[in-house]
Amino acid sequence: LTENSASDYVTEATAWIEAERARWTALSVPSATEKQLDDLLKKELIEAHAEYLVTMENSGFNVLLKDEKIEEMRQMYDLLSTVPSIKEQNVLAEAMKKQVESDGSALFGNLKEDTIDATIFIQEILKMTQKYQKILRDVFGGEFQVTRILQMSFEKFLNKDTKASSCLASYTDDLMRKKLKDLKEPEVNELLNNVVVVFRYIADKDIFEETYREHLAKRLLNRQLLSHDAEKTV
Repeated sequence: LTENSASDYVTEATAWIEAERARWTALSVPSATEKQLDDLLKKELIEAHAEYLVTMENSGFNVLLKDEKIEEMRQMYDLLSTVPSIKEQNVLAEAMKKQVESDGSALFGNLKEDTIDATIFIQEILKMTQKYQKILRDVFGGEFQVTRILQMSFEKFLNKDTKASSCLASYTDDLMRKKLKDLKEPEVNELLNNVVVVFRYIADKDIFEETYREHLAKRLLNRQLLSHDAEKTV
């Protein structure tokens, strides 16, 4: 590991395990003995290095996650998942959870410093959901436990501050006043579905509804209703 990247180590460890298994088959090693050897090999090659593979500087899972190296993350997940204790601990999913919360906290920081507005904040949240949903699907195979961990990570950072609810209402108001103009129904539905994605995460739904009603009243007064159907949907 000191001489290779984390991905190189995963590739070599996977090949080594496969070669050893082939050798045991060729030698007709008894199944009980083969299992003992397999467990020992996994303990030495995988379990002993699992944590380091996550945190390894410049090439560990945390780095792959930031760089969205899907195939390399998937190979690491496949290898580590062969060890039941690592799979039960959701080592890689927990690392992803920490990164989601870190990304989210950074967005809130930008919002509080006024370097981004409510609309950009929600747009960035949507980019995050798309990014991590792809990772969930292509790296973790949509595994239920990982799906739940990812959901909880979004809920945790979005509900640290009630601003997420009011930002979502402002984002929706911006859609209703400007963005939906001249769009076809599938495009409108996609944008409204994005609102629902974030809405499901937030706990302060009352704040969203109250702020949304205030925006709606202003749109009615200013005759800025672009789509009655969209308003009804929301």
